[in-house]
Amino acid sequence: MYSKEYYKKNKKRINEQHRQYYLRNRNKIREQNSITAMNTHRELKDIIFEHYGRHCNCNKCPETNSKFLTIDYVNNDGNKDKTPMGNKRQSTTLYRHIVAMNFPDTYQILCMNCNFGKKINNGVCPHKD
Repeated sequence: MYSKEYYKKNKKRINEQHRQYYLRNRNKIREQNSITAMNTHRELKDIIFEHYGRHCNCNKCPETNSKFLTIDYVNNDGNKDKTPMGNKRQSTTLYRHIVAMNFPDTYQILCMNCNFGKKINNGVCPHKD
């Protein structure tokens, strides 16, 4: 382990060694990072679905296949949910936010059909018409 003083004295050399290592192992590092990101995404999604339920929240929809389920904003205000940088939260970033906020009741699980139907039907699931 390097001490702070050693690192300060040899910063350029150490950074160059790290850069050379990355260049030699770029594909391996990218693959490992991709696998880690996919696992993190899957774990967070599983935690959220465990909390909100593993089924579409529409009473008339029987969908339980997690590949068809998604996060929905109960109050149709997803455009207001932004990161500190002003970007819309998506995917893993949204999952992390939901867990950090301790699973607020402003989110629910819907299947893609109900979610898209709700979007084009002024915020009301077509099953409820």
